[in-house]
Amino acid sequence: MNGHGDEIVRKETQHDENDEQEMTEAEKAMLAAKKRQAEEEAATLQDYEERRRLEREKEEAELKSLKEKQERRRLERKEEDRQFEERRRLEEEARRQEQEEVKARMEADKRRKEEERKKRQQQLAGAFALATASSADRNFVIYQKKGHKLANISQAKHEMEMTKEQQKQEKDNFLATIAKTIDFSELKGNDLKEKIRQLYQRICKLEADKYDLERRKERQEYDLKELNERQRQVFRNNARKKGIDPTDAASSRYPVNNPHIPHMDNT
Repeated sequence: MNGHGDEIVRKETQHDENDEQEMTEAEKAMLAAKKRQAEEEAATLQDYEERRRLEREKEEAELKSLKEKQERRRLERKEEDRQFEERRRLEEEARRQEQEEVKARMEADKRRKEEERKKRQQQLAGAFALATASSADRNFVIYQKKGHKLANISQAKHEMEMTKEQQKQEKDNFLATIAKTIDFSELKGNDLKEKIRQLYQRICKLEADKYDLERRKERQEYDLKELNERQRQVFRNNARKKGIDPTDAASSRYPVNNPHIPHMDNT
């Protein structure tokens, strides 16, 4: 449209120039006014076209920006949905793992309590078996009289000469003879009270046996020390008779033997 307007103005201008010499002053004024009007219309049309061009460019830019914004928002929603699903998956996995851990702890606690219950039952059964055993079940002898000193020393020497394996075997054999499994689930009321009473009596007896064993050990140590001292006295006397320094004989690792007194290690 801008080119068409220029063409109209150009033709009219040429026409006016050709006829200008034949026109009067009034006609010339009218022609000039018409020319100005045509120029103004052409300028107005050109301005309109320019504004329309700028408006179209602006609309296209706004439309492009809107589409880009919508695309960014679509991608953002997609990323938000992905992150939400990932969080939900992780939370579900954590919840499931926590449930499994709680279940495992509960099962482990249940097994531990069951093992403790069985262990207590076995301990009570073993203790009850001890309660029902007679005093003849002892695997040791306590000598009370002074005349039993040599027997007490011989017993101590025998026990000291035993290896750890032999001592363990003797202990296991003794426990095997008295250990009996008792089902307490069938005991109720007075029967259970009676078993508890017997168990208490056996515990008291075991404490007494423990005390006796401690006293026996003290007595054995005293008798061994006394016997070794007497043995050294005999060695010193024999050394004097043979002209040996009693001090050397007493401190010797291999003192003079006395055939009348059994040799005991001073250990």
